[in-house]
Amino acid sequence: MLSADYRRATPTQPTWDKVPQDVACALVWSTRNAGRFGGNPSQLAVLGDSAGGNLATNLTLSASSGKAAGGCGPVPKPDALVAQYPQVDVAATREAFVIGGPDTDPEHLVELYIGGTMDEHPDRVKAISSQTYLTDQAPPTLLIEPERDGIIRTDAVLGWAKKAEDAGVDLTVAKIPFANHVYNQQAYNSIGNQARRTITQNYLVDQGLTNQGTPVPPIWTHLTLTLRHSRSVGKTEVARWKRTDLRGLWRR
Repeated sequence: MLSADYRRATPTQPTWDKVPQDVACALVWSTRNAGRFGGNPSQLAVLGDSAGGNLATNLTLSASSGKAAGGCGPVPKPDALVAQYPQVDVAATREAFVIGGPDTDPEHLVELYIGGTMDEHPDRVKAISSQTYLTDQAPPTLLIEPERDGIIRTDAVLGWAKKAEDAGVDLTVAKIPFANHVYNQQAYNSIGNQARRTITQNYLVDQGLTNQGTPVPPIWTHLTLTLRHSRSVGKTEVARWKRTDLRGLWRR
């Protein structure tokens, strides 16, 4: 597993046009050097959470349609995408539920990223919005979404998922009941995070990208999490679980 870093925005330096280049170059570097770390460059999964989920989604979709460019050479096409509570609908941050100051306000963070308000820079909003890159050339995609995310709103993410399916994306949506944003960081040993880990591992197994217990080295665009496991819950199926259903999800 490889973890990719990228340039941070500052009040005087937006990075909306630089970060996509950073992660594209990271993907190129990963495939060129995977063998040095025991990885297989022909089995490539891209994963990301939250803002990293936006980057992972946009990178994977643009690479799959041949439109990704980072200045580091041809960008390879990933074999799968796993995105958890991704910021795929940037405009929806206007209605996010915020606890705390500007550092936790998604709209403020978007403004920092694009160098102004969304009204001032609609072209930049379009450039970072995942809907811009939707095509039927996308690889199999797993979307893991907490049912009660108020930071990156669940309804906005699921609305994007419907557009992805309409565009022909082979999409699996797994909902984590009762969970909010970063539930897996706040309660790492929770039943929700155990489900998330197993779903992810088995999904990659079903895609032929790893064997049980031997996760494929993916490129990871989130800074703090090290997600590497998965389970498929069915092609284009929205999984909703009750307590009695969890054993089936953890099968294998």
